[in-house]
Amino acid sequence: MAPITVPAGTATFTLRNKQLGVTKQVSIRVPAGGEVVLKADLFKAKSSAN
Repeated sequence: MAPITVPAGTATFTLRNKQLGVTKQVSIRVPAGGEVVLKADLFKAKSSAN
């Protein structure tokens, strides 16, 4: 997936894998002037933002 740009603050993403029948919502906080890399494993129940 290509990178996307969102403004500083809280952003919520809905991740879907139709082939696996998995949908997951992940919220992250983007600091002003910063960046966040969101990684999510749709095979597992846990996701992380680094």
